[in-house]
Amino acid sequence: RAAQMGADPGTVDELWDLIDGANGEEDRLLAHEVLASDSSWSARSIATLVLGNFMDDHTSWHGLLGSLVDPDARVSSVARIMLDGLAAPEMDPVEWTGARAHLSALLDGTNPWVFRDILQVLVATDVDPEFARQLAGESPDLLLAHVGAEHERTREPALAFLRAVSGEDFGTDVDAWTAWISGQPDGG
Repeated sequence: RAAQMGADPGTVDELWDLIDGANGEEDRLLAHEVLASDSSWSARSIATLVLGNFMDDHTSWHGLLGSLVDPDARVSSVARIMLDGLAAPEMDPVEWTGARAHLSALLDGTNPWVFRDILQVLVATDVDPEFARQLAGESPDLLLAHVGAEHERTREPALAFLRAVSGEDFGTDVDAWTAWISGQPDGG
């Protein structure tokens, strides 16, 4: 694969060894620092990969979400591939409030390619229901559009998210979900 990209296979192997070996606290902190301040897309991509060594830390999830909204598509593509590899039906709980800005951007459609994946990860990591309701209330349009979508693949992650955080099941009734998100009792 490295040769297809015009890269030396030995160099690529060394890079993966370096990323795999970056497993100490100082490596995690440096990865966050690089993501926050480095102008190099390649450095931010590698820092995103390094965070993959620390997914038991909530802030690593927050950093991954930051990479998903990175202005350089190469960084967000790396983060998307990581998210695909990490997502599972059941995962350890994550405290998401520290990633509010990134989640708001993602739920508002900043990176539509990961919208359904983000909803699934939030459900799998037991997002706090009240926090999730607040997020949904800040940017309800895309979520509600998915609820009312014709195709099940588009609709189901949005419905699963809303059922998980509300304890309700209004099916595809967009008006009822709109009422729940806005805080009206009994969905309407």
